[in-house]
Amino acid sequence: MKNLTSFMLVILLLFIPCKNLIAQPSANDSWNKIISFHFGYSIESNDWEYSHPLYIGYGVQTISETGSFKAKSILNCEFEFSKGYFGISAGVGIIPAEINVVKPGKHYNFNSIFVEIEGIFFPLCNAIDKIIPLLKIGVGGIKSSGDLKNTALFISFGGGVRKFFTENFGASVVVKGRYITYDEVPLSENVTGDINITPFVVVAGIYYLF
Repeated sequence: MKNLTSFMLVILLLFIPCKNLIAQPSANDSWNKIISFHFGYSIESNDWEYSHPLYIGYGVQTISETGSFKAKSILNCEFEFSKGYFGISAGVGIIPAEINVVKPGKHYNFNSIFVEIEGIFFPLCNAIDKIIPLLKIGVGGIKSSGDLKNTALFISFGGGVRKFFTENFGASVVVKGRYITYDEVPLSENVTGDINITPFVVVAGIYYLF
């Protein structure tokens, strides 16, 4: 979490150049239509632990499984409508990832296609200012293929800054987390379990405003 704390400090310092510390009404009364492309890099792997009962005769024994999840990278495309201090976006993307189960020594290498809908909030500057602090919260679903053929649901959240270099082109840097629930992951022979993880990624994006 040290890397995450350091990066959040950088994001906070980037707020300082924003001239509109108090949001001003946007001069544009129409909805902004923006398409964007994003690349995310995982900050660290996520350890997980799962406990389950094993019934032996008349007794019950608790077995614990441990492991780690690593999102190698994230690529996605989004389409956004925004106006004033609020926006909404819908996107699709891919997450190459791996899950390791320590005790049986199993390794799952897989790709996940995801869809996501997010609300975007501009608390300090409005949506078409030059430097724009932003917050995101959303929901989505994942379908995995490869060594692990599972589905998952997630809640996403994040914050960062966006800057438009011209009237149409811009870029952003965001720290983003997704609380993901993978159902029925095969942990060992005849044993499956639900894995809950929250991988954090640093996401760089490029934007085009129509």
